[in-house]
Amino acid sequence: MIYFIQAGEGGPVKIGYTENPVDARLATLQTGAHEKLTLLTCLPGGMAVERWLHTALSHLRVRGEWFRPDGELAVLLRWRTAAASGNEEAAYQRLEHLCSVWPKLSGDAREAALLMLNYHSRMLGEEAG
Repeated sequence: MIYFIQAGEGGPVKIGYTENPVDARLATLQTGAHEKLTLLTCLPGGMAVERWLHTALSHLRVRGEWFRPDGELAVLLRWRTAAASGNEEAAYQRLEHLCSVWPKLSGDAREAALLMLNYHSRMLGEEAG
């Protein structure tokens, strides 16, 4: 499971992978953190997807696995939060909608859409392999 955990209000976001329950990982990280950590969202995926996300978002890297919640990462987190309130079918419908409006997207929204499209294609590849 890929998790996105934020330090403090508006602070950096850790993008990590765990095979254990995400709540347990959050508790472990919290013991060494001086700010309150908040689980923002999770995505299915393994270590290969985690590494790919780190590479795709490297321009937002603060240090290690911590990233500034700006640009396409901020848009991605907003989309995931909205998708979490619905179901996976709704999330895929949003993704199809992104494909249909792709030519009209620009800036961070276009980058976030590309990130999600690549993520879904990588997940399909992991499931097949």
